Amino acid sequence: MMQRIVNSLMLVLLLAWATESASAQLASRTLLRDIGRDTSRFIVTPTALMTEKMISTRLQDSLFLVRERMEQIYALLDGIDRYSYNFSGLRSWRINDYEFQDVLRDAVFRVTRDSNMILEKSDIQVIATPPPHNDLVAVYFGENELQGKRLREVLTNDENIPLRLRQRLIASGQFGQDRELVDRGFKIDNLLPPMLVTESDSILGNFARYNLSLDQRTEPTVLNVRLFDNASIRFGNDWGAELKLGNDELGYPMWTSGNLAVMALYKRIKLGVQLPFAGATEGSTFLGMRVRPRRLDGTYGVTGEFDFAFVGGSFAFSNRRTDTDGTFADPENIYSVRTFGQLWYSYTLSINNKANLMRVKFGAGMHSVAHDAMVEREGRTEITPIDHTRFFWSPYLKVEFMNQQFSNRFGASLQYYKEWGLATMWLEIINNTLRIELKGAAPLLRSRSAWEPSHFVAIMIPYTVSF
Repeated sequence: MMQRIVNSLMLVLLLAWATESASAQLASRTLLRDIGRDTSRFIVTPTALMTEKMISTRLQDSLFLVRERMEQIYALLDGIDRYSYNFSGLRSWRINDYEFQDVLRDAVFRVTRDSNMILEKSDIQVIATPPPHNDLVAVYFGENELQGKRLREVLTNDENIPLRLRQRLIASGQFGQDRELVDRGFKIDNLLPPMLVTESDSILGNFARYNLSLDQRTEPTVLNVRLFDNASIRFGNDWGAELKLGNDELGYPMWTSGNLAVMALYKRIKLGVQLPFAGATEGSTFLGMRVRPRRLDGTYGVTGEFDFAFVGGSFAFSNRRTDTDGTFADPENIYSVRTFGQLWYSYTLSINNKANLMRVKFGAGMHSVAHDAMVEREGRTEITPIDHTRFFWSPYLKVEFMNQQFSNRFGASLQYYKEWGLATMWLEIINNTLRIELKGAAPLLRSRSAWEPSHFVAIMIPYTVSF
């Protein structure tokens, strides 16, 4: 008898738990469905619950279903506009009295000294609780927000008290234009099939995470060092500097291009100078090991890059070198990339709710290769061309993949340009801090040119730190 009572109690508890979980889910769905019908007050109507679908013959199955439903609800809440849940029981209106708008802006500026409040000529929006309380929650001057302590300071300032700002703000609701706090265009996408990611910040935040993208960071300064070809520092989200060895966009990583770029960074634009790299000549060693010598010599010029998520590119312009005392791979055959330019379009594919991301870039580019030599003329040494400059045009294609489902993320990329392939594979060792990267380059379906190596393989270690 006691065993039957215990079994009955366990069954009742399981039913009650499952019913409560289903109630929370259905209530959330009802709230999401009813948002927008009445912006002054939201009421969730009790709904008849069907629990037989939530109850399974095994507790494990029930837990799996509940977890799956809760993950769907979390995904829905992440997509809701902040007005929908922060101000779901409030009312909002725009102030149409232009004279009062000027008075309010002046009053706010006297306290905050924020010139944006004066310069912003967009509509002023007021959010408050419904009558009879009429508590002011926030005032928006276009994109600028005034709420909490700052709002109280403005309303209670000695110079502003005679203006009766609070009373006039509340009264303006009788004549102002009501504003819906909910975006009626909001919809819930199906997260199961592949879908296009359209937010540029999301694209750069994911795929440039290890190349110093600060769209997802709040630290004031971030330093990124990739042994052995790149170093970057960013101060906040705007300015920074970068030192880069090689031209990956052409398929020539590290020292194979002979170029060293020093660039200033501003948001998503890089601009700077290009310098010759003196190392990696015949017989050079690194950490006691011989390195594959470069065949290209760098040049002096200007270079730049830009990446706006959906469109990007790179370029460089330079002249023939005249520094005869410089270090060259082969003074009798000085090959150099004189100019190059690329432009590409990009889109991103998200699979399994962003567990796997793939970014595809396709476009076109051109570059020129000059052939010079160091010769003796009339007792002096000079660099002179011995062949005409060659120009090359080619489609550009790059596919990047990243898996961020596991604690240690991993990814890979494959690039094609001028029948030359560049492949990269990486594995994260410390989350958002340290990873190991393997990079390789080789010609595809053709023999190498005189200025190209037969192949190139290198291991790099990117490290990111913030302070």
